[in-house]
Amino acid sequence: MPTKRISAQTMAVTAMLIALNIILTRFLSISLTEFMRLSFGFLPTAVAGYLLGPIPALAVGGMGDILGYLLNPTGPYHFGFTLTAMLAGITYGLLFYKRDVKLWRVLLAKLIIDLFFNIGLNTLWIHQLYGKAVMVLLPSRAYKNLFQYPVDAALLFATLLLLKRLPKMLKPRR
Repeated sequence: MPTKRISAQTMAVTAMLIALNIILTRFLSISLTEFMRLSFGFLPTAVAGYLLGPIPALAVGGMGDILGYLLNPTGPYHFGFTLTAMLAGITYGLLFYKRDVKLWRVLLAKLIIDLFFNIGLNTLWIHQLYGKAVMVLLPSRAYKNLFQYPVDAALLFATLLLLKRLPKMLKPRR
C-alpha cells in the first residue's frame, strides 16, 4: 500500500503553527484562576484544520501541548489535556478542511470543543489531577466558556475569512 508523503511546505506550516500555538497558549495567555486560563491558542490549531486537514491539526494541538508544557510547565503533566488538544484539532479539520467558511461551521466547532472538550474533558482531567469535585469546578468553567464563546467564535470566523481572501490580497496589482 503506497504511503502519502508529507510535503516540506506542509511540515513547515505545521511547525510554524505549533510554535504559534505555544506562544499564544503558554506565554500570551492570562490565568484567571488556578484552573482557568484565557488564551487564543486555539487559533493556530483551527488554522491548521482549515489549511491542512484533521491530521496536521491534531499534530498542532498535541505537539503544541507537549512542547508548550516542556517549555513552560504549569502544574503536573496529564496526557488528558494533550488528548483534548488533539481532539480539538481533529474537530477543526473535519469541519473546516476543504469546506467553505461558514459562520454555522465556526459556531458548531466552537460549541463542540467548548462543551465536550473544554468544559467536559478538561474538567475531568483537573478532577483527576487535583481531586477537586467536578460539581465545584463545573459552574465557573461553564461560565468562563459561555462568555468566551462569542469572542472566540468571532475571532475564529474573522481569521478564517482573512485566510480565505489572503491569496487574492497577495496577488500583485497592475
